[in-house]
Amino acid sequence: MTDDLQVIVPFQPYDSIAEIPVDSYLLHRDPSNLICLQRAVQQDGTVLWAVRSLGSFMPGFTLNKQSEFEFEPLPSSRTRAYLKRCRFPTPEDALAAWNEWIRKNASANEAGGE
Repeated sequence: MTDDLQVIVPFQPYDSIAEIPVDSYLLHRDPSNLICLQRAVQQDGTVLWAVRSLGSFMPGFTLNKQSEFEFEPLPSSRTRAYLKRCRFPTPEDALAAWNEWIRKNASANEAGGE
């Protein structure tokens, strides 16, 4: 390690898996269409949540509050409007948007979904 490495949060041991903060939930595990609900730490340090497509089918897309996927810009290009549309205050809010997307797309899921 270098001398200029600055540790903001000290490393800590955990006694059980229940103590470990959750960073990501796996919502859909098809290898070509991996979708996760993830913590999204903002520039001011607050934590919001995002539903992101990480697979090769729709890479770089995120679910918005209208339960539609849209392209996720690079962090430096994300506008306040984008963040308001595509970030959720709690994982439960993000999960509700995901479940609404499932309901909206039920016929497509029945045809070939998991």
